[in-house]
Amino acid sequence: MGQIKKQMAQIAKEVKLTPILEKLVEYKRSRIQHVNRMPRNRLPRLMKHYSPTGRRNHGRPLKRLLDT
Repeated sequence: MGQIKKQMAQIAKEVKLTPILEKLVEYKRSRIQHVNRMPRNRLPRLMKHYSPTGRRNHGRPLKRLLDT
């Protein structure tokens, strides 16, 4: 099994494949930079810094909207 991993890593290096984790980290970083460049009143930028206020009820939710 270890030899197969080495062979796969060698093939990936020869073909110049980038690991999926690196691609995801790069995408996330570029997306955050994109949102940071937006004007302050844009919804994605507002949602990035959003912090809800208030409290939720504990326990199981009510069965119907009319029970509230």
